[in-house]
Amino acid sequence: MRESEAALARDNLLRIIKLSVKAGFPLLPESAEVVLTDLRKRVKAAGDAKWEPDRDLKIIPRNELLKWWNDRLIEITDGATVVSGGKLTDKMIEAKVSQPVIRLAAEMRRHYAAEARAPRYMEPDAVETMQWRVKSKIASLQSKHDAGEFDDLNDAQFHDLCLSSVDGLSNSLVSGVDETAFLKGCMYDIADRCLLRFKREKS
Repeated sequence: MRESEAALARDNLLRIIKLSVKAGFPLLPESAEVVLTDLRKRVKAAGDAKWEPDRDLKIIPRNELLKWWNDRLIEITDGATVVSGGKLTDKMIEAKVSQPVIRLAAEMRRHYAAEARAPRYMEPDAVETMQWRVKSKIASLQSKHDAGEFDDLNDAQFHDLCLSSVDGLSNSLVSGVDETAFLKGCMYDIADRCLLRFKREKS
């Protein structure tokens, strides 16, 4: 029975991911789990409601559910909700990065999420190698930032340094394909998961 429930849970999670990809807002597994949990709560609330006097709560109209679904996808993929422990948009606002750049960052993170799960132009091993190269570079930059090596830079300038460093990684690849957008999307995903912050925490 437990195995059947686990299989059903995995199937539901996969359906959520596939639907999010089809909608143009691909979710990572942990984000899909958040949406699935929210959906279960809505269904349970409707199931618990009584026909009298809560008929309107008992029925979830299709157009209302679709609006909730679309709004939730945008909210999560733009980093407007805490997913995986962090919020990309808030981190960039704190660093005083301009709004156009923030919106582009959210867009690059969305495309990265889709490509990382189902790469069209790269082998899975190549994807993983690039992810680890970005993580390694970001770990070095964050450590130096925390140690005060970039005290001459403000938070927005440190964000720019991170982007330039990722550009450098792309230039060092030998695939012959410009992977800059993928690498930057990876960097923003790392920031969204609280593994990178642009604003230095003063000791």
